Amino acid sequence: MQDMELLVEQHGKAIYGLCRKLTGSKYDADDLYQQTFLVAMGKEIRDDGNPRAFLCKLCIAQWKNEQRKLFRRARIAPVTDTEPEQVAFTGELTAEVENRELYAAVRRIVSGLDDRCRLPVLLYYGMELPLKEIAEILKCPEGTVKSRLSAARKAIREELEVNGYDG
Repeated sequence: MQDMELLVEQHGKAIYGLCRKLTGSKYDADDLYQQTFLVAMGKEIRDDGNPRAFLCKLCIAQWKNEQRKLFRRARIAPVTDTEPEQVAFTGELTAEVENRELYAAVRRIVSGLDDRCRLPVLLYYGMELPLKEIAEILKCPEGTVKSRLSAARKAIREELEVNGYDG
């Protein structure tokens, strides 16, 4: 139990950030975060020098399982999305606001990417994991991770250009 407390203390914030990025919802992220550490308590954590990668792998597996459940349920009884829309900012446009808008646009684009490209982006840029660990987590070669990151960057760049962002 002491080891689990140490894992939560050392890696909890990073894993919660991954949960938020995967789910896009604070409430779903809270559930995923708790589920990840509950599953971790029942597993033997490998001593390969990087428990964060192990926790990321568990988190992604839990998220994928939940997505499968939601997909099966949606086929039986479709649900409409009733999330409130974000309130638009109506203040003076400054450099800081423009940066926030760009950041929000990139987040929106990333959230719309196929999981094959989105997961490497979240792990590489969000969790700052090296390519080798991402390849282990996603169970694919490093070259595949690189090509998916490249495809994601290209899609993000093209979408930003279509929306009028230059860079």
